Amino acid sequence: MFVRDLINENSVICTEHMPLTKVYQLMQENGCDCITVVESYAHPIPIGIITEHDMCLHVVGKGRDPHALTAANVMNTNIIKAPYMLSVTDFSDLMKNKQAKRALIVNEDGMFCGTLANVDLENKNDKPQTETPLSSEVYKAYDASRVNRIY
Repeated sequence: MFVRDLINENSVICTEHMPLTKVYQLMQENGCDCITVVESYAHPIPIGIITEHDMCLHVVGKGRDPHALTAANVMNTNIIKAPYMLSVTDFSDLMKNKQAKRALIVNEDGMFCGTLANVDLENKNDKPQTETPLSSEVYKAYDASRVNRIY
């Protein structure tokens, strides 16, 4: 089984220029606790993520006016990107090594495909595993190719 089989393809996205109040509104309308920040809607390359916790930390915790902020002011740029052809086993190992709860899944061009969290893996453990040895090689090739990219 591969990451592409489990991702949440209905993930909500925004750009770094979106007003923070609109970001929060999108999260409430879609019932999600995070939103992925992308370069642009035409080229949805993930550059960050905003969680409800990030909003509380950067706005409430610092006494800032949310009407004066954009997504760029509170987004977390320390993100994990994983290729959609990565095996579930390799994904699980990646998440453990990075001590992460959630990853942004991208295609071979680096475009955002969806999100996948550790809790999603736990909920889908009933599905049969059909992995190939190639999946770890795909990740290594992806990881090596992204070194030359500047986001």
